[in-house]
Amino acid sequence: NLKGKTIMDIGAGSGYFSVKLAAKGARVIAADADDGFLDFVKKRIEKDGLKNIEVRKIPYDSPSLKEQEVDMVLIVNTYHHIDNRSEYFSKVKSGTKSGGELVIIDFFKTELPTGPAPAQKVSIDEVVAELKKAGYTKFNIDVNLLPYQYIIKAQ
Repeated sequence: NLKGKTIMDIGAGSGYFSVKLAAKGARVIAADADDGFLDFVKKRIEKDGLKNIEVRKIPYDSPSLKEQEVDMVLIVNTYHHIDNRSEYFSKVKSGTKSGGELVIIDFFKTELPTGPAPAQKVSIDEVVAELKKAGYTKFNIDVNLLPYQYIIKAQ
């Protein structure tokens, strides 16, 4: 149940997940560093008449979250693009309300028919270690739901 929840979609891209989350009743912050993607999302919001999505340009080194602003942060196929991840995700953690969670979906660090080259991918162990440095202590990891990606829920 997402009604009344505020979710930031970091690396929102075309808004695929942002729109789906908004349709389920969440207030969504579609965040990206790329103006082209943000323009696309804005047009999609206007075309679909969506009221509960905010578009936010974020720099590469910060999620630009206010203290305890969101209930959840979603980051799909974008984790491996972020530099200084422990520092970045400590900012995500402080922008997430108590009891909220970070959900990361990214590619397994292996040769796959889709996604970036293995050298660009980040392993589950690396993600967990970086998130621990950022202050996360609880992890739920699913490696079976998706064929090419893992899901990490962190608090």
